[in-house]
Amino acid sequence: MEVDRAVVEHVVAHRPLSDAVVRALNPHATVADLRRDVVAIGYPVTVV
Repeated sequence: MEVDRAVVEHVVAHRPLSDAVVRALNPHATVADLRRDVVAIGYPVTVV
């Protein structure tokens, strides 16, 4: 699977996740799907 370098840099920089970023990594997922996990690890999430 090829991943857009900008998306990887976004995650590595620990910038807040958005649906666009999540879908670039997994077209079948959204921030809502991952909210429990990302909150548990303290990763920032964009508030919609």
